[in-house]
Amino acid sequence: MGTLTDLSDGAWYQPSGDREVEIMTGLLDLGAADMAVDLGAGDGRIVIAMAKKGAHAVGLEKDGRLAEIARANIYRSGFWDFAEIYNINFWDKDLSAFNKVALFQYHTVMERLERKLMRELSPGSLVVSHHWRFPAWRAEKQVGDIYLYRKY
Repeated sequence: MGTLTDLSDGAWYQPSGDREVEIMTGLLDLGAADMAVDLGAGDGRIVIAMAKKGAHAVGLEKDGRLAEIARANIYRSGFWDFAEIYNINFWDKDLSAFNKVALFQYHTVMERLERKLMRELSPGSLVVSHHWRFPAWRAEKQVGDIYLYRKY
């Protein structure tokens, strides 16, 4: 996990609240045809919420301890057929298979992450970001401090 002094690789663990999770998954307009990913999945709460809305949901979490917690939470939720967690750094994963993306990262990575998403996502893909904005990509919609982007 990143530290307070080195956040060049991503954010430290700070879970989104229930309201934010509902807003994020609602903005993504998830359904059975969607391949959704949470970048920095933490305890799996967003991945579980995505699966509950019908999507095949994947969480990418570089912290092995959090990945294990997320797997246990998915198992307890009963959505293990629709949700999975990989103990991997999302920078090392090609995201082209996904059409819906959720993230709660830190401002220090948003420019680099914007370039990665613009390069790897297909046109029409949706991205929600909790709290932090992308520097060049303009949000299509904003609800509080949650921003919805569409890849064109």
